[in-house]
Amino acid sequence: MSVKVSVTEIARKAEVSCATVFNYFPTKEDLVYQGMERFEAQMLDSLRNRPAGQSAVRAFGRFALETRGLLAAEDAESERSLVTASHLIASSPALVGLHASLVSCVRRRMLEEHPDRKVIARDVRAHGEKALRLLEKGLAGYGVNAKKATGT
Repeated sequence: MSVKVSVTEIARKAEVSCATVFNYFPTKEDLVYQGMERFEAQMLDSLRNRPAGQSAVRAFGRFALETRGLLAAEDAESERSLVTASHLIASSPALVGLHASLVSCVRRRMLEEHPDRKVIARDVRAHGEKALRLLEKGLAGYGVNAKKATGT
């Protein structure tokens, strides 16, 4: 089952305008991936701050297996949010593919002999922006509210 969620629906549920949503999240992708950036930062912190003598694999495993976020929440709203986000990501091969591609690029580049994080970050951002432009061009009509687009 595939569920399509529009920014209009998200704004309505949050009781704000679409413009307000886009003030905080410039793209629909930002809505999805903003929390993942926080997750990645927490994961890196758990690796950096692991106890003396603990391997990186053990620290990663402890972090990765800890139930957190929407999955740990016990309220119905959190469950609905997790289902909605899961449908949104799973129903968009472009979002999944782009994210996987950029993460793979970072990992590959970090294994170079003398990785320069600033250069890698700049390059990955440039590649990501190019990919998003291509996606936006190819999917320009996807999810457009026909009533607003035609002025009816």
